[in-house]
Amino acid sequence: MTRSERGGGSGQRGGNDNNRSGGGGGRGGNRGGHRSGRITGSQKSQIVGSKRKETLQISSEGTDDVIIAAPADEDLQHFASFVLQKKEFVAFNGQRQIRKFVNSCLLNLSNHHNIDTTGILTDLASAQGRRRTMDILEMRMGVDAADDKNILSFQYVILPFIGVLTRESVCQSTMTSESGIIYSTVYMNRGLFLEKGVLPCMGQLIERRSVKDTSMAAQRLLQQEPSICQPSSLQAALLAITRLVYQLIKRTQDARIEMAGVVQTLYEQQMRCVQVSDDSAENRFINEVLEREVTRLRHIIADAQDTIIHPISPLGPMSENRSRRGPNKVHIKLAYDPPGELSKDGPRHDNDDPEISRIKLLPTQEEIVCSRTPFLPSNGIHDAPHFLPHGWRRQLDTHFRLYREDMLDPLRKGIMGFLNALERTGKGNEDILLKQKELRKYIDDNVNLTVYGNVQFMGMNCTKQLSGSVDIAFAQPPSLVGASHKKRTEFWDRAKKRVMQGALVCITSRADDDTAARNTGSKSFQMILGVVTKRDPEILAKDPNFAHIHISLTDPKNYLVMLNSTTQSNSTQWFLVESTGGFYGSYSPILKALQKCVPASLPFGKYIAPSITDLNNVQANEKPTIDPPLYARAPRFTFDLSVLLKGLPCRLNVSDPYSVRIVEADLQSYSTLDKTQATALVETLCQYFLNCRPPGTGKTKIGVDLMRVLLHNKAAMNCGPILCICYTNHALDQFLEHLLDEGITSIVRVGARSKSDRLEDYNLERLMQSRDKPFSVRQSLRAANEKWDVVSAQITKLERALRDENLHWEWITGKDIDEKIQYNERLEAPNIANVNSFGVLDEDLGIFNKPRALRIPSYDRPLRQLHGNVWDMSKSERKRLQESWKPEVQKFMMDKMAQLLEEVEKINQTKNNAFDDIRRGILKDTSVIGMTTNGAAKLQTLVGAVAPKIIICEEAGEVLESHILAALSTSTQHLILIGDHLQLRPSIESYNLSSDSPIGQNYNLDKSLFERLVTDTVSPFPLSKLTIQRRMRPEISSLIRNTLYPNLEDGEAVFRYPPVGGMAKNLFFMDHLHPEDSKDQYGMQSFANTFEIKMVEALAQYLIKTGYDQPGDIAVLTPYLGQLSKLRDHLRSSFMLTIDERDQEQLDEKDAEDENNNVNESVGVKRIGLQKHLTLRTIDNYQGEEAKIVIITLVRSNAKENGALAASSSIGFLKSRNRTNVLLSRAKHGMYIIGNASLMENAKNELWPKIIQELRQHDRVGDGFPIVCKNHPHIKNIVSEPKDFKIVSPNGGCTAACGRSMPCGHTCPQHCHPDDVDHILVKCFEPCPRLHDFCEHVCPKLCGEKCGNCMEIVAPMVLPCGHIFDKPQCWQSRNPSKVTCQVKVIRKLPTCEHEQVVHCNVDIKTMSFASGHALNARMPLFRRKVHLR
Repeated sequence: MTRSERGGGSGQRGGNDNNRSGGGGGRGGNRGGHRSGRITGSQKSQIVGSKRKETLQISSEGTDDVIIAAPADEDLQHFASFVLQKKEFVAFNGQRQIRKFVNSCLLNLSNHHNIDTTGILTDLASAQGRRRTMDILEMRMGVDAADDKNILSFQYVILPFIGVLTRESVCQSTMTSESGIIYSTVYMNRGLFLEKGVLPCMGQLIERRSVKDTSMAAQRLLQQEPSICQPSSLQAALLAITRLVYQLIKRTQDARIEMAGVVQTLYEQQMRCVQVSDDSAENRFINEVLEREVTRLRHIIADAQDTIIHPISPLGPMSENRSRRGPNKVHIKLAYDPPGELSKDGPRHDNDDPEISRIKLLPTQEEIVCSRTPFLPSNGIHDAPHFLPHGWRRQLDTHFRLYREDMLDPLRKGIMGFLNALERTGKGNEDILLKQKELRKYIDDNVNLTVYGNVQFMGMNCTKQLSGSVDIAFAQPPSLVGASHKKRTEFWDRAKKRVMQGALVCITSRADDDTAARNTGSKSFQMILGVVTKRDPEILAKDPNFAHIHISLTDPKNYLVMLNSTTQSNSTQWFLVESTGGFYGSYSPILKALQKCVPASLPFGKYIAPSITDLNNVQANEKPTIDPPLYARAPRFTFDLSVLLKGLPCRLNVSDPYSVRIVEADLQSYSTLDKTQATALVETLCQYFLNCRPPGTGKTKIGVDLMRVLLHNKAAMNCGPILCICYTNHALDQFLEHLLDEGITSIVRVGARSKSDRLEDYNLERLMQSRDKPFSVRQSLRAANEKWDVVSAQITKLERALRDENLHWEWITGKDIDEKIQYNERLEAPNIANVNSFGVLDEDLGIFNKPRALRIPSYDRPLRQLHGNVWDMSKSERKRLQESWKPEVQKFMMDKMAQLLEEVEKINQTKNNAFDDIRRGILKDTSVIGMTTNGAAKLQTLVGAVAPKIIICEEAGEVLESHILAALSTSTQHLILIGDHLQLRPSIESYNLSSDSPIGQNYNLDKSLFERLVTDTVSPFPLSKLTIQRRMRPEISSLIRNTLYPNLEDGEAVFRYPPVGGMAKNLFFMDHLHPEDSKDQYGMQSFANTFEIKMVEALAQYLIKTGYDQPGDIAVLTPYLGQLSKLRDHLRSSFMLTIDERDQEQLDEKDAEDENNNVNESVGVKRIGLQKHLTLRTIDNYQGEEAKIVIITLVRSNAKENGALAASSSIGFLKSRNRTNVLLSRAKHGMYIIGNASLMENAKNELWPKIIQELRQHDRVGDGFPIVCKNHPHIKNIVSEPKDFKIVSPNGGCTAACGRSMPCGHTCPQHCHPDDVDHILVKCFEPCPRLHDFCEHVCPKLCGEKCGNCMEIVAPMVLPCGHIFDKPQCWQSRNPSKVTCQVKVIRKLPTCEHEQVVHCNVDIKTMSFASGHALNARMPLFRRKVHLR
């Protein structure tokens, strides 16, 4: 051993102590770690001693399963820390030390243990770490180097080093800054390392057909160091190299051009590798994985090389479309105008670009006021023109542009409408636009706009939470003028959609004469766009005149406009304009995620975004074939389904059709699944995508059972946690609660908006509170906070300078001129004592010179003549020069401010990444991760770090395609979409982008990925369908079976439902001609129908009396929020109402907008019986729910007095067959519809006419509800008016006498009442026939009253005190001790012995002295005092 090596060993032991103070404490938390970051002895043993289980599940982004670290001595664990942290270690001494270092890193960073060793990652990114990395990258390598000191072994050093660079803890780390430094270091040395080293070595091994080092020294080395890491096969080695290249190309834009040659070499080597490898199942599988990943690289390179995009001619051939519904392909062709420079007219504005990654998410001023239509590509129309070819790039481009337009459209229309109104309003009269009635004259009815006046700019905030945001004040809404603080707080608390945190707002005003139309085209307006960063109801309500929020400016340079407006003395009024549609905070995570996607790296391209080649292949084959998930194709892998069969053995081989048939049969025979459920579950395991659930077919069961199977096979699949995503928090909470019901508790719920108490302990943030921060996280946070302090101070200083009107340069102040003037004044003064008497002696005159006066600049030259020395200029000239320079200086300062704000964003991102490292550890250790689709996009980096292979999307028919695309990652191998494309579609803001709009059929933004795949015109996707429904009675299910689900079958249970009590029909449509209510004065009121509200109340009261009195028995559904609001107000005093939280939020917002809303929510609560439960819901918030009885109020009825329909009649929301489907499929036992049958029958859509026709065929339409008495079936009535229920059925039965005996024996005198057959609640008014016990006196009360004590007067009795009670009641005579004697007696007080008259029963010792006698007791003392005087 050389001296250097011995020194290294000594240093190594010294490094052991050093390592104890730096490292981690549990990967993602404190799992066995310590706050100091030390790694304990047991942890060290776990790191170096754990043998990683070999697996063929190698289809992940990292190489932990490809380049496997072998167990080693404990000394090896801390060697990497010693090398990276000890300053004394300046260079490696040969290959042996490098090999030891690489293997130490490999062990520490591998995922075979759960100890936090991210300190190694941090150290590798340090200056010392980069130097050591460079040492390896620059050293020569060879395939037969074995233990050569000066040449690195390709097999024993380089490939393990590539394994280090591609550990999951590196390539999937949330500490992106640190991992980025490491990959940048490799990329900068790619020529020497990859092109001249790694790839040639790999080529040599492929030609040898062996990965072994053939030298004799290699054999000795393996005998001496059996723990050395060595590659298992040629394919494994090439796969590790491929994954390193992918990391470099993914992270570095230029690499996609510069590494094209590397990728081509990899492709050639991959092809050759297939040729030289054996044809075993293992080799076929690893070759398939390798081919997929090399192909991915080739696609990325191909996309990058096509950055110069050539427009595809819009005049290409398109199939004709002559159907009444569907896209207008002629319009699509004629309107095609690609973006940016591709347009024949040039870019539309400064944010019009062909590349979506370069488009700013927030709109620019030019974009808002642009008159040209934005480029909106068609969605789901294969032959529509587009400047990109078919594939992932086109798919991402399409959904990014359409989704962004959905966000901008409401705001753009609102701002332009307001500017138009402002332009048409005279100066000084702008305040009238704060009134909705006036504003509505200029604004489209479909635009939901709120305007606030008198906006004032209060300055920039530099706290950590509000870094760089601007404090904005604006006048309180007119309805709050003069309101109390309590009312203001209630208003802002309920009006949650007003100035929401994350909302995009516009601050605008008329431009003054100097700045007219400078930034906004031809219109003379100023405009500032920003995003609300802080909204606190308490702060909004604090000031009676002004509300305050904080906004982040879309363009920081607009802060100058704000500052100038505060210094100007003009009377220009600024307005804050917001649209409650298109909430930026919801859109931005999805849009950002779409921008970051690397198209070629996304999975399932040939299914979701097929290229033209894929489309041609599909057309050649009539039925598309869908491959099983990659993990399920691994050799020897089978699904174990015994968890569904109570332990009976059952294994599924997804590639074996016979196995599939056997498993389906077993599930039908031995599990609780029916035939279609068993088939759907097996098909879902065998293919990637779709599982269709029509209403009532088992919303929960198939999803939960599928999850049980996947979790049962989790270890064999090596798939990590399963990601469950839903569009709404409500749906996500429901699904996770169902998992808890099945005993699945390894769950983490991500997101703060869960309303479930049961999931509180599973919330990610709650779990983080119980974890210690690892040392590396604390280190990152400390560095970020220190950096923040510096940047914050700079922002504060810069902001102060910007607010100052003057530039603080010495020459600008003119101080030098003032000093000269003072000096000259002293010269001219009589007293010159202060003048220097030692002046220069004039040689000619022989006397001292008199001090001369200094020259004072007094010029007033124009700006164009000002040049030269500024010290020679006058004050006025300097001021003129300052004013000319000031804009440029301010621009410089604003540029600096923008840089600082960008730095703040980076600091915040660094802190988030540090916390994400803890989150990653928690999520990696769980089995199920629950997130909303928006949350998954927002936390895309974190999701990518966890790398879930399986994604399950519940209610996929309600999820926008862009949300699904944003959730996909390179690691995704199995995407399971569970839903129904015939139920509710995704909700969007812009009607013109929806499938229900004539123009929107060109865009189909609200068509989910689920629906698009199923209804594809070229190649519809195969669908696993459930067909047995167990919810609706047959006559109800018939409505959707005959219109939407021809294969829907009724389960056995629905045939056993009892008939609805009190109703002659279980299904009925009450037809009426009562018109819908007129709109409010602003034309903004949602539709409502007062007649239907009253009928709903009467029918609900009647049904409750017939026995449907339990929570959830009766649900009232309506398409409109306006109707729901009036139903609530009308019914709240009579029923215990259950309203969904989503509907309640909308109602609160509506109430806040209603200036005259003074509803007291407690009205009538005390009068409501416990049995009067009623569920109120809008259709859009009732999918997945059910009730025994459903009452539907359709609302729309625009009829004339003669009953004819008005020309403008419309069925509104119910034009959508999806909404109609949900509406008609919620009832179990009975469904009752109130509406205008003629209007529905004449609707333009095909669904409602068929429904009304079927109802008429079975006599289920009429002008009144047919009711029947439960107790007297022969008595029937037709009820067509709400009041008729009380006339013909006052108690829920009929008007006949009940006639039944009550428990007391008397005959019930009431009208028929089926709700109380046992007469428990009926009070008998007959005389009581009962005798009192003991005395047998007759009870004088009514039969329905309790007899109580006998009140009969009996003979006088002697009380225990000796007094006689003259008229005792019977019960008193039996209990003398309970009688209080009321005879007055004279007693002496215990202290003064004065006499006092009291009742006999009073204890004189406890008598209170706060009485008149107490005053008399003091009198003798007073008299004695007077007597002494």
